[in-house]
Amino acid sequence: TAHYPLELSSAASDVYKRQSEDVAALDPDNRDWALEVVYAHHNLAVLALEAGDLDVADEGFQGEVRSMRQIINDDPSPANKQDLADAISGLGNIYLERGQLVESLEYYEESVNLLTPVLAEDPGNAVKRRDLAQARQTVFDVELLLGNTDRAAKINASVLDTFSALTTLDPGNLDWRRSLANATLQRAHVLKAMKDNAKAYKEIQEAIRIYDGIDSAQDDVFVRSQSAEAQLLMAQLALRAGEVDVAARAISLARDEIDYVAKGDRLNHWRLSLLVTILTVEGLIQSRSGDAESAQQYWKEAAELLRTKAADSASPYVSNARGFLAEATK
Repeated sequence: TAHYPLELSSAASDVYKRQSEDVAALDPDNRDWALEVVYAHHNLAVLALEAGDLDVADEGFQGEVRSMRQIINDDPSPANKQDLADAISGLGNIYLERGQLVESLEYYEESVNLLTPVLAEDPGNAVKRRDLAQARQTVFDVELLLGNTDRAAKINASVLDTFSALTTLDPGNLDWRRSLANATLQRAHVLKAMKDNAKAYKEIQEAIRIYDGIDSAQDDVFVRSQSAEAQLLMAQLALRAGEVDVAARAISLARDEIDYVAKGDRLNHWRLSLLVTILTVEGLIQSRSGDAESAQQYWKEAAELLRTKAADSASPYVSNARGFLAEATK
């Protein structure tokens, strides 16, 4: 949601950053030149985060935050506050990847605290309502990872209310609908954590219904990843209930979605953890169906992915996938 130009290549971004800093130093009061420094730090940080270079990404987002705080001292506009909130959320992403959940939560909370008064000044603005709800979803993610299900449930209820209202306001808006599906999926995760499997199952069915209705999602990596997660959760709930055939159908659909993402070389650690967990569930299904050899093949493939693509990762999603595989293969 930040107002930035398209990302450049890593080498070009580095040159851009040095040149923009040199120009800005000539006139520290020139706001346009100061914003060029912000764009440069942002581009480098995004590219580094995608490449998994967390230290460089950290430096880039920290530089962006410093620059935006100086700019906001002179111009505390909603757009500038939004850009600062995005940069701070970027730091939250880095610390989440490092497995430092408390620090990640602090950054995400700060982002929410920045956006809350922005919406309060313009409560009818649908885009600002979306931005705040999405910021709250990052807090939800960490709270759930920390096991704080009560707080996660309260945040999710607020987010669901927002996206339900926005979807009612504009049923044709794919962004709203995707966000509603994601919030519904998060609700299912909360209920699963609370061991209310029956309600979780209903919520996941609703999320899948919404994802299936997003016709333009054919090539949308984000929707496909979320749809894979929804089908995976359905398979896990079905296995809990002993419904192996239902689990098999759901996991086949999940595999189709995540394979599409993998072919596009878009497997960040979260999506990799989805693939590993899907493979683990496929193995469990084969094992319960009496095919121990096929089960071992799926588990071997999952273990190899963790070894080759995430051996040094501290991502909590990877850690959870690794733990789930270990439990399944005991």
